[in-house]
Formats: sequence, C-alpha cells, structure tokens
Amino acid sequence: MNQQIEIYQEISKRFSLFRVQRDSKDAAQKKWQRYSHAKRPFNKYEFIDLDGQARNAGIACGPANSVIVVDTDDLELFQTWCTENNISDPT
Repeated sequence: MNQQIEIYQEISKRFSLFRVQRDSKDAAQKKWQRYSHAKRPFNKYEFIDLDGQARNAGIACGPANSVIVVDTDDLELFQTWCTENNISDPT
C-alpha cells in the first residue's frame, strides 16, 4: 500500500478526512462539511487516483473531530485579543 495512504488510514482513526483538489486546498467532494458533524469512515480507494497516486486530504474541523481552527492574518493582534479575553495558550 502507498505510504501516504497508510498515513491517511492512521490519521482517519481520529479525524474525518476528505479529498482535496489537486494543487489546491479546496475540497474535491461535494457536501464535505457533513464530516464536521459526523465521523467519516475511511475508504482508501477514494484517495487514490487512476494513476495510483495518492490524492491530498483535508481534516474536517468541527465537533466530530474536536478540532477548531482560527485563521488569522496578524498573530500578534490575535495573541493580544486572547490575553485581553482571558484565553490562554492561543497558539
């Protein structure tokens, strides 16, 4: 089995994975957001292209995976906001 697929299989024990467009961060699957709310069973064949190469994968954030992501363009400003709002260890 492809090493990348083996890694995905291990990660999928904890997180819901979905296919990502080639050379992009965009999901390759429609309605991928549902995996944020319900754990997705892993199917290695969904992550292998016709040429046998592994596709990129994304981790669905949300309650199903206990993952929240905050995207900020100014880390210093974000850390200041967290301090002012008594949020510890923001990074």
